[in-house]
Amino acid sequence: MKKLDMLIYLILLSAAAALLVLWNSADTDALTAHIYVEGELFESVYLQDSQEMSILTAQGHNVLGLEPDGVRMISADCRSGDCVHMGKITRPGQLIACLPNRVIVHLEGNIEEGDFDAVAG
Repeated sequence: MKKLDMLIYLILLSAAAALLVLWNSADTDALTAHIYVEGELFESVYLQDSQEMSILTAQGHNVLGLEPDGVRMISADCRSGDCVHMGKITRPGQLIACLPNRVIVHLEGNIEEGDFDAVAG
């Protein structure tokens, strides 16, 4: 093997390793929705694709909109509908709660640098 061949192989191997690291780190910012029903973990959903999820409890029926950038309560048959009016949650640590139907959705993921939980003044 010539020195030039070895250099080309080393460059290709380094580029492949860099692409692998970038590809694996791209998913670290993705969100996971933890869905609790009656205080128990019902399901954890990694938010990659847009989908709807129907949840039927003894207290009522909820429909969640799961999207790569967050979760929203599309509909709920509770009286007040506060959970539907909350809109989409998009940041780790946020949650949507439908207390009458005993459904809670909590987002988990990496908080990017520069994001703030609260501002105290």
